Amino acid sequence: MGIFGDSPETAQLLQMIDACAASDASVLIQGETGSGKEVVSRELHQRSPRSEHPFIALNCAAIPSQLLESELFGYLRGAYTGAITDRKGRIAQAHMGTLMLDEIGDMPLELQAKLLRFLEDRVVEPLGSTGSGFSVDVRVIAATHKDLNFLVSEGKFREDLYYRLNVIPLKVPPLRERLRDLPKLCSHFCELHAKGLPGISFSKDTLEVLSKYAWPGNIRELSNLVHRFTVLFPGREVDIIRLPISLLTPGLKQIIMDHVGDSYTEPVGQVDFAQATDANILDFFEVDIDSDEDAKEAIPDQELTEMVLERRKEVLILPVGGVNAKQMLEKYERGLIQAALRQADNNTQAAKLLGMERTTFIQKLTRFGIDSKSVK
Repeated sequence: MGIFGDSPETAQLLQMIDACAASDASVLIQGETGSGKEVVSRELHQRSPRSEHPFIALNCAAIPSQLLESELFGYLRGAYTGAITDRKGRIAQAHMGTLMLDEIGDMPLELQAKLLRFLEDRVVEPLGSTGSGFSVDVRVIAATHKDLNFLVSEGKFREDLYYRLNVIPLKVPPLRERLRDLPKLCSHFCELHAKGLPGISFSKDTLEVLSKYAWPGNIRELSNLVHRFTVLFPGREVDIIRLPISLLTPGLKQIIMDHVGDSYTEPVGQVDFAQATDANILDFFEVDIDSDEDAKEAIPDQELTEMVLERRKEVLILPVGGVNAKQMLEKYERGLIQAALRQADNNTQAAKLLGMERTTFIQKLTRFGIDSKSVK
């Protein structure tokens, strides 16, 4: 994604990133949820001498505590029931690169001790090892939305680990403190979520309303809002004052009422959304084939683009009753398999077109009940 904006806060953040990017010193990134801490950590990595090596991220809050140690340090075969092979942990995977530990404040105390030991000697001891580890060269970046000083005072975070991680502190400002960046961020997300198809734009009133909102969810909330409008109003200028309140947060509703004044009334009547259908998403991938020769010809880029544009409204909006995601993804996969079979001479070639091993491809044919000969 990168870091966008012209605000003094963003400029200062970029200066800090430039100043410490070349160092191997540990960095502690602090900021509210959704403010872009992982984006900042990736920017640090990209601007560092380690940029050609792996960037490995691990969210300490997203993995059960009993699995976090093996995920971080790896394990040896036989370390526990089910460990049938050796496995590298995230630290070893990041060798010569950068390890980003997100939500470090949620790491269990007992694991904090082992992480501290690694930071001191840079030796990884996988689960099941007998004390003989191996050295790893990695830069560690930690991030959290929590107040680690408070956690230290509460005995929930090790003070010595805090000082090890907080060599270089980076504060990511919340969006409400960098609203000057809002137009550029909106423009970026409009392009990002359009995925090359007709995107949306915002009216002057909309940008004014958005600039007065506190954005408790920060940049992530803005991205989600732009994504929502891109799906519902592709290729249009969005006027937030004319949208149903159900599409907005209570905070945005209040901003609109304050912006318009006592004359504001919630829009009524049918909203002109992009056309929603019950069309199966599989239709998006199916092309009418009149002969075996047609099956061997690739669709020209221009024709493919036109087909995507034509079908877009049918596949972007879910039916009113919703969908079964598992079934939809299976149909998606079935469509790709059928398309590969039409284009290939045999199962081996079809598997290669999909980046699969032949054995995996055959298993999927059996699972979906597809007769490769009949597809031709």
